[in-house]
Amino acid sequence: MGKNWSTVELLRHVRHDYLNQIQLIKGNLALNHCDRIEQIIDDIIVKAKNDAHLCNLNMPQVAEQLLTFSYESHFFELDYEIVGDVCTMMCLDQSLYDFQSYLFQRIDQQENQQWENELYLFYQCTNGTLYVQYEFEGERNIQDIDQYFTQNASPLRIIHYEVTNNGFELKLEAKCD
Repeated sequence: MGKNWSTVELLRHVRHDYLNQIQLIKGNLALNHCDRIEQIIDDIIVKAKNDAHLCNLNMPQVAEQLLTFSYESHFFELDYEIVGDVCTMMCLDQSLYDFQSYLFQRIDQQENQQWENELYLFYQCTNGTLYVQYEFEGERNIQDIDQYFTQNASPLRIIHYEVTNNGFELKLEAKCD
């Protein structure tokens, strides 16, 4: 896995995040922005549900990678969503973790780090198959992500790859045997 987080370090980051959210609610309450408060609370609930679904995939390395992403310095923002059936994908944990580590490193190494780079991940489990979609917006210099799969044996299979003017879209598919 990435950094070896201590319990105290993790709790410090989690506490900081929750205090920020509480301060947002408190500030909007003082301004009587009830609609904004409701949106903040809805966002917290969606994030908590996504985190729970992520953990239920039984991919501990991938879960740690995504749950602790914002606690490290990166040149892009990451958002993810888990949809579909509840399934256990332990057999894909190492492969997906390795690819995402490679992908995150490639994005972080971009020459122009002034761009607002964003990576969206969508995990969908359907009938025992995991689909992972990556949508990257920002520096468009990352054009050879698909080469990772020709250079590394992986159970992940590309089903769609497209480089756009301002990023790329990549969709993978994999099954546990």
